[in-house]
Amino acid sequence: MSVAIKDMPSDARHVQLAADILTAVGHLEWLESETLMDAATAVSGSGPAFACYFAECLALAGMRAGLSHAVAEQLSRKTLEGVGELLYRTNCLPIELRHSVTSPGGTTEAGLEILMASGQLQTLLDDTVSAAARKSQMLSQL
Repeated sequence: MSVAIKDMPSDARHVQLAADILTAVGHLEWLESETLMDAATAVSGSGPAFACYFAECLALAGMRAGLSHAVAEQLSRKTLEGVGELLYRTNCLPIELRHSVTSPGGTTEAGLEILMASGQLQTLLDDTVSAAARKSQMLSQL
């Protein structure tokens, strides 16, 4: 995954050349301004570690619920692998996929009620991304 910024004076040939080079190694997203680079770094550059930490926490919760370490780790890993693949292959928005896998009155809904009850997870992620973006901005000024 790469991000790039189109400068106003950029020649269309140069923009296309940059796009060709960057898409050769993966997906490319264009940002509207350089000021968004720190936020992109926080989400995409640091995001894998955040997702891995979520997997760690999910596995630990599974172990605390009685699963063996090996089983909890494998279930957590395969769950994140599967949802990532679904998001990629279906091109669904995460909210759409979440709704499609949540049965009314089911176990997923019961868990989501806890996870989403106070908005703490969103606040925590907002603070996490903000901290990473601030650090990215600080590092870019060195």
